Amino acid sequence: MNVISRIYAHIKDFFCSLLDIAENFHYLILAIAVLFGGAWTLYTFDALNQKEKALQELDQTEQNLKKAKLELKDLQDKIDGTDSSFIEISHEQIKLSNGNIGVIVNVLVQNTGTNDVDMKWKKSPLSVYKVETRNGDEQRLSNELTPKIYDDVFPKKKYLQNLYLFVGAKKHLSFYVELSDPGLYYLMFKAKTDKELSDKLKKAGKSNGIWFSSKYIYLDVLKENVKKTNLPKKITISKHYKDF
Repeated sequence: MNVISRIYAHIKDFFCSLLDIAENFHYLILAIAVLFGGAWTLYTFDALNQKEKALQELDQTEQNLKKAKLELKDLQDKIDGTDSSFIEISHEQIKLSNGNIGVIVNVLVQNTGTNDVDMKWKKSPLSVYKVETRNGDEQRLSNELTPKIYDDVFPKKKYLQNLYLFVGAKKHLSFYVELSDPGLYYLMFKAKTDKELSDKLKKAGKSNGIWFSSKYIYLDVLKENVKKTNLPKKITISKHYKDF
């Protein structure tokens, strides 16, 4: 019995030691798992944080790029300059002794850009139309008049065919027409751009530009404030004007 007891005790001690080793191994595995899980959590957190930081940096870079493009465009515009003008049409009507209406049209043209302006036209930049209306917004423009701008009179009459304005410069152009009927008229100022500006517009994918302004006027000779003038019955015309 003593032998059996000793053998049993040794076996018991052996299995107890195995249980102790297994328990320690179990705790070791748990510790390794906890460490690995913590490391993975830290890794994923850092990765997400880095991604968010990278996205913020990307967004900031895109904003800086847009700002740089705008600054570059602004600098290019300053190099190329801007082409713009201010055109204002005004008029004054006069009751003539022959019953017709004399109309003096004054056009103010000012260069408001940073480049010189060169306006060109063939006959006249101003057209005057008689307006007939129907159905509210339908219009018929007729009886076109194109008064010219005198550039010289001796020894032969010459007409201005272009207008050059330095930066900030302004000029007044005066026209005169004689009309037989009161009513509604349409005044249109229209001039072509020079070749340099036309080429710039074509390069930008636009059609040839024009300098343009227009205005409707109503002529009524019955108003008290309309000026009245008497033309001389006989006018002596110089031989230089026989081609009129």
